[in-house]
Amino acid sequence: SSGARPQTSEVVQFIDLYRSLYGVEPICRQVQIAPSTHYRYKALEAEPERHCQRFHQDEALKPEVHACLAGKQAVLWREESLEADASSGLHCCSLYGGEINESAWYTRRSSR
Repeated sequence: SSGARPQTSEVVQFIDLYRSLYGVEPICRQVQIAPSTHYRYKALEAEPERHCQRFHQDEALKPEVHACLAGKQAVLWREESLEADASSGLHCCSLYGGEINESAWYTRRSSR
């Protein structure tokens, strides 16, 4: 088969829909996903605090990123800031010109 694999959330939802009929492991074999992926997804869904620190940092930054993109602004970050405090590396600005690449600064524009 060709094409992209569905999102993990969609696969887990499918497994949950049919698990009472077939069980988790047989479905996982058919959809070619490790049973541990299903169980880990369900565990994190039940206890979101078990996510890694980077996940929580990304979640905290989402409102700021969405605000930038909603205003059709570019999002800038310093590559080395990704390893440091994530909030210090995110900045918004109104740049609509070409690609910026000055000493590890990058910009990404909304696809809208």
